[in-house]
Amino acid sequence: MSKNNNSLDSGDSHLLKASLLACDSVEIVHEKKCYKLGHVVNEIEVPLFPYACKTSFFIKFSYLPNDHTIDFSLEIVDPAGVIIAAIPPNAIHNVRKKDQVAGCDTDRTIIYVVSMPGIFQASLKVDGTLMDTYPITIRQFDIIADI
Repeated sequence: MSKNNNSLDSGDSHLLKASLLACDSVEIVHEKKCYKLGHVVNEIEVPLFPYACKTSFFIKFSYLPNDHTIDFSLEIVDPAGVIIAAIPPNAIHNVRKKDQVAGCDTDRTIIYVVSMPGIFQASLKVDGTLMDTYPITIRQFDIIADI
């Protein structure tokens, strides 16, 4: 007999999945117990360097261990490989009902300063292990051409 791969048992931590999505806004809708995501961000155009950018991240965890919390952190890395912003580790735990896949959704907003154009990477780590990355292209727009 084959094993059911759709088991809701999340006791195996190797099943943990994490997804990262960058948006211009992420809002909790408390009365509906859900999140409302703004526009997905793939690129940001800035008028000059350095420039302060603000990005909201929706983070989804599935198959969380039922018996303990995990720590997640988020970093923004510039094209030169320098960490320009970081959110320190935050503890999370399963918030789902028993008939659901164990998991948790959360969000974080980061304000960071960009000093060059290029592809910046948002990195999501769980207990220090890289789980997902999200690229954001930063470019300078030509103010005169846009007038």
